[in-house]
Amino acid sequence: MSNEPLSVARNSAVLTLTLNRPDQRNAIDGAMYAALANALDEAAEDDAVRVVALTGAGRHFSAGVDLVRLREMLNAPKEESLAHARLAAGVLHRLAMFPKPTVAAVQGGAYGGGMGLVLACDVVLAARDARFSAAEVRLGLFPGLVAPLFAAVAGRRTAGRYLLTGDPFDAVEAQHLGVVHDLVEADGLAAALDACTARIASGGPAAVAATKRLLWDERYRLAADWDLDWLAEEVVRHRATAEAAEGVQAFLEKRTPRWE
Repeated sequence: MSNEPLSVARNSAVLTLTLNRPDQRNAIDGAMYAALANALDEAAEDDAVRVVALTGAGRHFSAGVDLVRLREMLNAPKEESLAHARLAAGVLHRLAMFPKPTVAAVQGGAYGGGMGLVLACDVVLAARDARFSAAEVRLGLFPGLVAPLFAAVAGRRTAGRYLLTGDPFDAVEAQHLGVVHDLVEADGLAAALDACTARIASGGPAAVAATKRLLWDERYRLAADWDLDWLAEEVVRHRATAEAAEGVQAFLEKRTPRWE
């Protein structure tokens, strides 16, 4: 395995980003954050990439932020510390708002910033023995990067129960909270990831991308003052695409769509 903090592999339409510091339980340092930022930027511009998978090398997904490096930040000049925090926050925001679907596969532990990466993904698969925690307060730290994502997934009060205590929780509880979608046996995690990413990649590229945007656009949020005209126009605009015509025709002809 290479010495790069992030391993990047491409298989057809799926780009797999693997946190690659297994000897440090994939603790996230500045180099790993920078590598993630660069890889996501390149994937966003590559039309051939339809899905991004996020995994961790070795026994654990990620132990979170590298505390050895973080200790250096405690006494670093303010601008240096700010740059590090902005980089980390930017990666989590970029991943959450990424224009293409993202799928995380979690084994072992996903702690702190590692759990933040998981929370930023659209779909999460986990081994049944996986463990999670956001225990920054136990270290006297402020979980400002993880808390908004956790609250968005589990709700403010539910997230607060774990953020304020720092208590860990297992994969079953993670699924109950909405942090994890599917639980699988540890030895079946890779196969489950392949099946999930292939299923997503089989959808219409534009339709999948539009659906991802839908989930974050406030105009789509169900409300009394829903903008029905705008929503109807969006539906009709997508109906008029060649992709929609091909998808419907393929279904009626009982064949696999041939996406452009």
